[in-house]
Amino acid sequence: MSRTQARLARRLDAFVEREGLGAVFTDVGIVLSRAHHTVRAPDVVFYGSARLPDSLPRGFLEAAPDLAVEVLSLSNTVSEARPVFQPVRGVRRCPAPPPPASLACTG
Repeated sequence: MSRTQARLARRLDAFVEREGLGAVFTDVGIVLSRAHHTVRAPDVVFYGSARLPDSLPRGFLEAAPDLAVEVLSLSNTVSEARPVFQPVRGVRRCPAPPPPASLACTG
């Protein structure tokens, strides 16, 4: 876990806990499609109370989070960054600051 990921998760979790909004997880696998064997593992995810499963499974989560965050490094290449900025089905917010010019995706 990077320092940036840890700091973001810690701050987001403190806010979510204080406001009673849901739960924050790090490096959790999320099944997007069983048929296509598609699993993503964002660095930080937030599930609002309404989307949180009643009990957490032992394996991957199957519900899309309300917020998924992937921490990028300046050393990431365009091909590494492009899938990260693709919208994920079911995720309610997909905020992404513009990447540095060296990572700008076209088309």
